[in-house]
Amino acid sequence: MRSRHHSLAAFTLSAILILLVASSVVETVNYFFLVVIGAVTAAVTIFTILFPASYFLSIALANFLAVYTCVFTFIRLTAFSTLSDWVVHVGFTMPVAAFVVGAIWHRRDIRAIVQAAKAGGQPRFLRIFTWLAPLMFVASLAFFVPIYATSHEVETALFLLKMAVASAIVLLTSRYVAIFLLDAGLLFEGFFAHAGRLLLPAFAFLTFYSLLVIVFACIYRIMDRFSAHGVFQILGHAKRISFPEAVYYSVATLSALGAGDIVPTHDIVRIATAIEVVCGALLLMFGVSELISYARRRDAAHPHDRNTP
Repeated sequence: MRSRHHSLAAFTLSAILILLVASSVVETVNYFFLVVIGAVTAAVTIFTILFPASYFLSIALANFLAVYTCVFTFIRLTAFSTLSDWVVHVGFTMPVAAFVVGAIWHRRDIRAIVQAAKAGGQPRFLRIFTWLAPLMFVASLAFFVPIYATSHEVETALFLLKMAVASAIVLLTSRYVAIFLLDAGLLFEGFFAHAGRLLLPAFAFLTFYSLLVIVFACIYRIMDRFSAHGVFQILGHAKRISFPEAVYYSVATLSALGAGDIVPTHDIVRIATAIEVVCGALLLMFGVSELISYARRRDAAHPHDRNTP
């Protein structure tokens, strides 16, 4: 039951990430949007079915495919801007399909690696260069296309050739790509497990942080209300500050961002702003230090939980 809940959560997070990226790389909901959603969803679903024991593996795969979607869109817009829609759709799908085929091809080896890693195997990050370096080289060649693409047909041929070479690399190195995704998934798993153990102190820290935000927002609002002409300049105009604007200014001040759209015009408000900046710096410094101390104390008291996500 627990594994089923984890798989559902991982698939939900993957779906949200896919929708977010697909919505950002297109201007409207068009065929390319549907191709991205369909191809990535199919890849994540097949991967989850092939390797159900590692639910964070699907999140790592979705993240990897999201990065691929962003890189593909960037290269297409900068070097292949006049391609036909069907060429773009085929080109995007080719490496994804090649990876799925490669994962099915090497599924026994990958499953063995998954089990070994969950039993305490060591990460294998150096193998990332086996496939990442040639893919980066092929991607960099795309920027020479404007030099050699003398016609629409030549540009189409060069694009399909580039995607075919990239697909061949992914197919041949799919085992190493899966190993990289496995290592990334294990890191995700450890991170979320550790973050879950820090949820209580983090909530306490955010509670005190929000308290300071509200207190200073109230101070700014009271100062402005009882002044004769107002003590803030908002978007270049002197006007009374509302409570939502006071909260926004307090958040920007406590985090030391200083957006600049709301500016104090009275010395007393400037002093209060300076005090809030100092309080924010001290709170961040001691808050992070306390979170680290809490984590160390908890690990010392429960050493068996370190490797139990």
